[in-house]
Amino acid sequence: MSKKIKYIAFYSDSKDTLQNRQAALAAVQKINYISDTLANSGYKVNIISPAWTDNKKGFYCGYSKRISNNIELTLFHTFSSGFKYIRMFKYIYSLMQLFFYLLFHVRKREQVLVYHSIALILPVQVAKFIKGFTLILEVEEIYQDLQYVNPIMKRLEYHLIHKADKLIFASKELNKKFNKDKKPAVTIYGAYTVQKDRKVSFLDNKIHVVYSGTLDPRKGGALAAIYAAKYLPDNYHVHILGFGSPEEIKDLTNRIEKINKTATAALTYEGIVYGEAYNQFLQKCQIGLSTYKSHEDFCNTSFPSKILTYLSNGLQVVAGQIQSIEDAPMGKLLHYYEQQTPQAIAEAIVSVDISRDYDSRSLVKELDILFKNDLNRLLKMKDTRKN
Repeated sequence: MSKKIKYIAFYSDSKDTLQNRQAALAAVQKINYISDTLANSGYKVNIISPAWTDNKKGFYCGYSKRISNNIELTLFHTFSSGFKYIRMFKYIYSLMQLFFYLLFHVRKREQVLVYHSIALILPVQVAKFIKGFTLILEVEEIYQDLQYVNPIMKRLEYHLIHKADKLIFASKELNKKFNKDKKPAVTIYGAYTVQKDRKVSFLDNKIHVVYSGTLDPRKGGALAAIYAAKYLPDNYHVHILGFGSPEEIKDLTNRIEKINKTATAALTYEGIVYGEAYNQFLQKCQIGLSTYKSHEDFCNTSFPSKILTYLSNGLQVVAGQIQSIEDAPMGKLLHYYEQQTPQAIAEAIVSVDISRDYDSRSLVKELDILFKNDLNRLLKMKDTRKN
């Protein structure tokens, strides 16, 4: 009899552009990796996604589809409207569907994997209290460390982590800080999927630097990357691969246009690239940037999964000197800047010797093997609750 596990997460099928479901690309990459790991270990995985549409209007039916032999995706109904106040109900509608799904499709002590999100706190907590399932919580970041969260949700965020029966953390620092009860836990820094060498290049004798990720100004990574370009020599080209709101994209492209008037290095916004085209683009570059702002609480516990994406594609990486990154297994491979200034970031970029012997993929392969073993052990551990 095959083993089954439900994976609750905001997940979108990249092929379904019509429904335009809300999901973060970095989260989808990690969900895919963990799902594949479970499937290769003999589990049948059902990704349950409450992701709502980002379209401005329309009603879209939920559906189930098979992603691979052992992975299935289930999406709920969703809608949107041209009227702002009606549109607000789409969030409640999606989360209520998730809540009732958990009530009617999950058994007591059944293991349920949940990708931590502020939006999921209430439906998951209440359903767990009623049904008594075993909650495996995947904690990528503490949201209140980065953005405003009202006092009630602040307490509930910590409460959900405390009530989890098993935990998957994005860094050892998160484990140290939030697993005081020493519950069963594993650490995963990103998707350990090694990408083969595509043997591609821009063929222009320039050093190509890439920032890939959110354009959200609160995290500041994209803005830090473009301003560093002002201080790079003319044999460098900085590429921004980013996703964000139309307003964020417009603001970024306006800033790039202004910088390009005086900068000697090239600077371009490339939009969003997916799948094979994404890996090919990264491998045309030599250096990847992880340039988030140094929000102390957030940075000291979180680990940017984009670093693993760069390393998996063979890039050298420039990052801020942050404890959670330096202490990670791959920390010794990275190049660091100490101050969050354009000049310091540019100096770190120029210091990278792209001619040296460098192999980041071997370490990623080792981490992949270790995580698969750790995850299997975590799932086999018994729920020791008395009731």
